[in-house]
Amino acid sequence: MRAKNANASFKVSGRPEDLASARDLARRDKHQFQWWAAWRVGAQTYREEKMGADRGIDGNILFKNGPYGDGRIIISVKGGENVGVQMVRDLLGVIDREDAEMGVFVCLAQPTSAMLKEARDAGFVAKSAHGREL
Repeated sequence: MRAKNANASFKVSGRPEDLASARDLARRDKHQFQWWAAWRVGAQTYREEKMGADRGIDGNILFKNGPYGDGRIIISVKGGENVGVQMVRDLLGVIDREDAEMGVFVCLAQPTSAMLKEARDAGFVAKSAHGREL
């Protein structure tokens, strides 16, 4: 069946509601995908006037950490198909540099076993009113 108007064009808008839509957004606009993914995990994002280096931070989640004051969770989002352990290591470096309590790595692709091991080996939050203290 042929379309009545072969020159028809469509604009995709709105938030992805399934994996196929998320992949489509990541393919079309990586920054919009990062903002959407960070929003999905409850992060605050900020839009910079210039698209450029975000220093490894795609979003932040702030939380009350009891006697330790306010806590911070760094969000890193990767919408590409090629992910690797170095991306997890980079997030760990950002968490350390920013003196944040935790980090969340969100990726569209399936994480590798090395990525999962690196995340497990990172350990637990050092000071948390919500869990164990090391």
